[in-house]
Amino acid sequence: MEPMGLCWTGLPSDLVVEVRDMAFHLHKFPLLSRSLVIADRIKDYCGLDGKKCVLQFHHIPGGAKTFLLVAKFCYGIRLELNAMNIVGLRWPLSENGTAQCPEGNHVLWNGICTTAKPQTSSEDWWYEDVSFRLRLYKRQSSFQSRNNAAPVSTTSHLSDMDQRHLLEEIVALIPTQKGATPTNFLLRLLRTSMILRARPPCQEKLERQIGAQLDQAALEDLLIPNIGYSMETLYDIDCVQRILDHFIRVDQESLNSSSSYVIDEGQLMGGSHPLTPMTMVATLVDGYLAEVAPDINLKLPKFQSLAAVIPDYVRPSNDGIYSAIDIYLKAHPWLIDSEREQICGLMNCQKLSLEASTHATQNEWLPLRFIVQVIFFEQLRLWTSRNPTGIFMSHT
Repeated sequence: MEPMGLCWTGLPSDLVVEVRDMAFHLHKFPLLSRSLVIADRIKDYCGLDGKKCVLQFHHIPGGAKTFLLVAKFCYGIRLELNAMNIVGLRWPLSENGTAQCPEGNHVLWNGICTTAKPQTSSEDWWYEDVSFRLRLYKRQSSFQSRNNAAPVSTTSHLSDMDQRHLLEEIVALIPTQKGATPTNFLLRLLRTSMILRARPPCQEKLERQIGAQLDQAALEDLLIPNIGYSMETLYDIDCVQRILDHFIRVDQESLNSSSSYVIDEGQLMGGSHPLTPMTMVATLVDGYLAEVAPDINLKLPKFQSLAAVIPDYVRPSNDGIYSAIDIYLKAHPWLIDSEREQICGLMNCQKLSLEASTHATQNEWLPLRFIVQVIFFEQLRLWTSRNPTGIFMSHT
């Protein structure tokens, strides 16, 4: 057996931990105070006196490499948690209780960060390679069972309950700081939590964190299939609504706590506007509405509610929302005139591009009143371009 000395304190070792072909020469006190699993073993087999003792953990998931991380944690040494080691660490650090993090110890979680993934992995590295490390989790669960822990399933595949519990533990470990975890990863975790029927607190945490950094999301990741009991719509519109509502609250709180900054609407129209989180989310929402609009089961109030969350002043252009409304009207030809006017009320005719305005004037699905408004503002725009210093006046 190959010895490994880890006497970081400079004191003589009073504990030897054997993990397969590796022996760790350690000290009882750091392990007693940080790991309940190891503390129980020391009390049962060694006692708390100063005599040197030997513990064996030959079946620990991950072997000596995992135990080395455990030892570093217990000694207060900085370490990094990632998707490749977090499940293996769960057993020694959190069985029968929660690990006590030493003051000043820095535990980093960046395994979800795309920069930390193995270079040979695909874009879905966490989903394909980890699959939440279910096989490793099963080995760890079997180890717990052999040590008088709660019994686990002996089937060839983990049950939904096992997968759900593991998912919830992973979500609980994700830091709450904005931007600490990529938004696309959070959205995929959220989708998986829905499939596994995770408990509401798990999904709520994910929705809050996604909402706080919604401006970093990609449209394709927001297209979450509706797997609820009602199955009313193809995509889970209610989930996106909750995420968007949270983003609005966070953005408003940020504005209230910081110095006032006003974006001139002329800048927005002129194309020189800064890409603020709100303008980025406005573009994202317009694209999302265009994707879900063809769903014939999507009710008008739900479409309106989602579109109306975005204030008109943050949309640099209304071409995106116009495209979504055009698709919705064509997919719902049974709407009456008053409903068509309601949905068109979400648009600002003055923010349509020349191309969109031209399309709108020939769009038979739009209410006549809206078409007249588009024509009026197009004429006004044309007159203004020919008389840049003139004043528009009406004579009686």
